Amino acid sequence: MTTIVGEDGDMGDGERRRSAASARAEERAFAHGEERREERGQQASEEHVEKHVERAATEPPPPSAIQRSIAAFLSDLRARDASQHTLRAYGTDLATLASWLAGRGILEPVEIRRNDLRAWIHELGDASLDACSVARHLSSARSWLRYLERRGAIEDSPARTLRAPKREKRLPSVLREREIEGLLARPASGGFLALRDTALLEVLYSTGLRVSELVGLELERVDLANGLVRVLGKRKKERLAILGGPAREALARYLVERAAHSPAHARVFVNQRGGALSDRAVRSIVDRHRRGAGIETHASPHTLRHSFATHLLDSGADLRSVQELLGHADLATTQIYTHVSIARLRDVYQRAHPRARRDTSSRDAASAPAESEPRSKGANDVDAARPRRARSSASRRPRAKPGADEALGAAPHGDTAARGDTAASGEIAPPIAAVRRGDSEG
Repeated sequence: MTTIVGEDGDMGDGERRRSAASARAEERAFAHGEERREERGQQASEEHVEKHVERAATEPPPPSAIQRSIAAFLSDLRARDASQHTLRAYGTDLATLASWLAGRGILEPVEIRRNDLRAWIHELGDASLDACSVARHLSSARSWLRYLERRGAIEDSPARTLRAPKREKRLPSVLREREIEGLLARPASGGFLALRDTALLEVLYSTGLRVSELVGLELERVDLANGLVRVLGKRKKERLAILGGPAREALARYLVERAAHSPAHARVFVNQRGGALSDRAVRSIVDRHRRGAGIETHASPHTLRHSFATHLLDSGADLRSVQELLGHADLATTQIYTHVSIARLRDVYQRAHPRARRDTSSRDAASAPAESEPRSKGANDVDAARPRRARSSASRRPRAKPGADEALGAAPHGDTAARGDTAASGEIAPPIAAVRRGDSEG
């Protein structure tokens, strides 16, 4: 192509037009590219915002000051060797409180007022929680607020003057002695699981252990020769528990089989796979054999503990000795079992005493031999109240005066040899040989 150049050396008109068109095309392409880049940038920004919103919706919000203080309180309890049950209860109760306070816009501990806690307690009661559960929630809140008060996070605890709802006084559920006998005879003889279940039930009733103490019991803490068990109870407190004759025999048979089944495990009671038993597994074992024995009353491992204490008191053990055997820190906790024993004695009295019957006309019309019948029945009932697994031939002979060690003789599953070994050891003598209650103490 020939370029036409003018006399002054400039391009011709055609070339100038083509150059201008090319420049305009470049400008349009550049502008279009800018628009595309802006669109892509805006789209990326929108996608980023959407992802951020989705992540904010799915991720929990940062903990409030109340939630952080609750976490610190639970860490303090953990450092003081609180049990997992205690930590779980405090955590559940305080999480409920924190959620309720957040719903009212209260996120700082210093914002909590007494009326807030009162409203919370009332709402818990309206939510069909019983008085014991509401009182436990309030107790958890009090402990947490006292912790904050000691740390200087709040000046005064708003829960200090709050009163817990009045709790209904319920007597503990107790199995009768014949029901205990049927329960302990349930596991079939032979086989690892049958031997384990027999030993487990015997130990529960013989010692009155809590289920947590039973599953945590280690081999090194069992002294079969002397019939003693060193129990690590609440707050890491150690006490001695006594194994009666049947419990020692059942445990000895089980330990022989257990040595071949799970020799490396430190716990006494293990499952079929060789691991430690859980609380839930023990409850399942007790309930299964309870149903197999035809016992209609609901029974748990703690029911055997209640029965242990009640049968001791029914047989004449003093309250102080029962407190030591149960591991209660406060004697008032043990006194609940005296009400059970008194209720049983009142029942025997109403059925046996000739002037305790309400229908006086039938008593006046009855003949003398007919009146002697309830007295004979009452004598049998009082004798039947003594734990049969604790009686021996010597205990059935009349004695001139009960000795101070009668509390040991009344222990379930006890026998003459076991009592002799215990007395010789001298370790359990001070708490067991406590002063016997007088008649005025019930």
